[in-house]
Amino acid sequence: MYNLYGPSEDTTYSTFGRMVTGDLGTSSPIGKPVSGTRAYVLDAQLSEVPPGMPGELYLAGDGVARGYWGRPGLTAEAFLPNPFQRTGQPIYKTGDRVRLRQDGQLEFLGRIDNQIKLRGFRIELGEIEQALLANPEIQQAAVVLIPSSTASRAQSQSLTAYIVRDDMARERPDTQPRTLPPADATTESYRQWLAERLPRAMIPGVFVEVGQLPLLPNGKINREALPAPEDFGTKSVLAPATNDLQQALLSIWSELLGRDEIGIHDNFFALGGDSITVLQIVARAQRDGLPLKPRDLFQHPTISALAAVIDMTAAPAIPDDSITEPTNIPLSPIQQWFFTLPLDHPEHWNQSILLKVDVKLQTSALAEALRLLAENHPALRATFAKASTGAWQQTIQAPPEVAPLTVIRRATGDIAESIHTTAAKIQSSFQLDQGPLWHVVYYELTQGTETARRLLVVCHHLVVDGVSWRILLADLQLLYQQLTQTGHAEILPEATSFRQWVTHLESSADFSAEREYWQAVERQFAETSLPQDYPTGKNSSALAGSVRIHFSAEQTGQLFEVPSQYPVRVEELLVTALSRTLTRWTGHRAASLQLEGHGRIDLDRKFDLSRTVGWLTSLYPVVVSATHNEDFPEAINKTKESFRNVPQGGVGYGRTTAGSSSTSSGGHQRYDLTPETRFNYLGQADQLFGKDALFSSASEPTGAARHPEDERDVLFDINAIINEKQLVVYWIYGSQLHSQGTMRTLTEQFREELLALVDYCLHAEQNAGYSEADFPQMDFHPGELDQLLRGLE
Repeated sequence: MYNLYGPSEDTTYSTFGRMVTGDLGTSSPIGKPVSGTRAYVLDAQLSEVPPGMPGELYLAGDGVARGYWGRPGLTAEAFLPNPFQRTGQPIYKTGDRVRLRQDGQLEFLGRIDNQIKLRGFRIELGEIEQALLANPEIQQAAVVLIPSSTASRAQSQSLTAYIVRDDMARERPDTQPRTLPPADATTESYRQWLAERLPRAMIPGVFVEVGQLPLLPNGKINREALPAPEDFGTKSVLAPATNDLQQALLSIWSELLGRDEIGIHDNFFALGGDSITVLQIVARAQRDGLPLKPRDLFQHPTISALAAVIDMTAAPAIPDDSITEPTNIPLSPIQQWFFTLPLDHPEHWNQSILLKVDVKLQTSALAEALRLLAENHPALRATFAKASTGAWQQTIQAPPEVAPLTVIRRATGDIAESIHTTAAKIQSSFQLDQGPLWHVVYYELTQGTETARRLLVVCHHLVVDGVSWRILLADLQLLYQQLTQTGHAEILPEATSFRQWVTHLESSADFSAEREYWQAVERQFAETSLPQDYPTGKNSSALAGSVRIHFSAEQTGQLFEVPSQYPVRVEELLVTALSRTLTRWTGHRAASLQLEGHGRIDLDRKFDLSRTVGWLTSLYPVVVSATHNEDFPEAINKTKESFRNVPQGGVGYGRTTAGSSSTSSGGHQRYDLTPETRFNYLGQADQLFGKDALFSSASEPTGAARHPEDERDVLFDINAIINEKQLVVYWIYGSQLHSQGTMRTLTEQFREELLALVDYCLHAEQNAGYSEADFPQMDFHPGELDQLLRGLE
């Protein structure tokens, strides 16, 4: 059978192709251009889109008309100057949405005007209909967007699928419309069928079975005449919790993932979860009395599976590792790295957060909560001194009698300036050998009739990291609420203490098996240095510039939808975009990056670092060979392999690195690779504050976190974070090394690359994107995986 396609504006036929059995009912391949016709798949800017990505079909050639007779306005809209050839012949805008398949054929996806927008996602209704028609039990299908008057109470709009089953069309065409209940087995079978073929956002919430679809005189579906579906109230088709344990987990997931619609069979990582969120889930579960460990969630990433393995009778065994008098402990690998930096002012290298406080705080309860925070998290009591040998020694001091709290209540002419002035003094006040290396300021500032309440927390980076902040803020709120409500406060101790972990890394952990891997990375490291606009410029903290790349909530939502449709993690997609951007700029075949991980790796079942405060970050190099001139699947797979081949989250590299290329005293080979670009994906900042939180983010400036005269250790420091459901990427650079024009170009290219990657992944064919990195336990022969995937199509 042959399929011939062509609008009247291009004579009779523009493309033709032979259809095979696999094409029937699944998609609409329209083949390749006929002789004398040229076909282009373009975006809104008339630029060609990569193969596999959807775009609008434009036609050119001898058969294309010059326009519509007597209708110059319509002609100007549809017949455009050909940007690819200067022959004077126009290019025709068909209004049809297509993509170029890997076999070279064009696939028809529907009309551009049949595309709708639902909860931030652009959805092609024809794509859903084609997926339904691929079901051998379905003869006809139509999908429409139902407005709020008949949609679920939980949503303002709902996708509704009208289905004519094959047996109904043959035997009972007069069957009355029947809206399937959400929990109906047939509903679940339709949803499961679509879930294997489409992104989650494209699965209808309502299914209506009809004997026949109403038609217009021209034979097309009369969508206006489709019967209104029955309203079942909430149309949620997500599998609900069936017991108290599942409901408890569902509540935790919902809060920390920021999603209201979660079913017990939904995959945690497909919902946008990451390893940082795993730690928060575990910490919250343990606080609520659920004996959960990070490894459990990685191995059982759905609520139904996770609840089945939780043993509520198993009380977690938490050894007492309290430190009541000054005690020396080893440095963590990242602390060792810090002391190799050429800093003239190592005491001024901080992290801070400024919080808005909605209620007047009781300062006595706040002070006690802070004291208990330091008592329960010994890393906050650390001091650092240089021994006579030149080595740095870390000492955990005894629990404090009072908290490092300053209270400022006064009238002011400028709230922001008052906060900045005192915050700047705190930032530069630490002494490494004296401590404490953290300080809290509570502000009650009055300007006219306005009173601003703020809580500033400043910590030297040696005692905290990104995960630590999440733990500390949650514990601070819990302790304060307990004290103000009952006068007594207690929180869970750290399951694995900071001392236990760094001692294990120093004396027991064996990373010698990783030596060959890191040596291979070292060999790949050459020829990846970055060009500089001003090679003789300085790179101090005072001269650092910053470019902020902002993605809308809609674009961020699409990014987080990708893992449910395409086998790639959010961080891997971000790094793919970054690598393509850098290689496009440098001309290199790879990008060398320094990646930051949270460092809380489950090396042994006995360790649980979900509540451990301290600087545990892993810092390690990767060489990513995803270049801008490769197609998207190949680039993504190269990034995945670079990420997933890293042994144990890079912790071993930090253990064997202390700024020397010689062999360490422990017999481990030390490496000293220093990529010029550092990338850190910080996850979702929205999760810092749970429901009914006392605190929220404040925006006033808090002074320099690092001494302005100290040198930066990288050229580009890139941090990506999700804040208020929007992705923000901060690209920090040296203003005397790179021009604003260069940075503008790089950041715009990064934005374009990331959005194009997301669009590709959301519209990729079924089974696309899998590589050997997705099956770490399998040992495939060359080509075996491709053969297996082809067999599944």
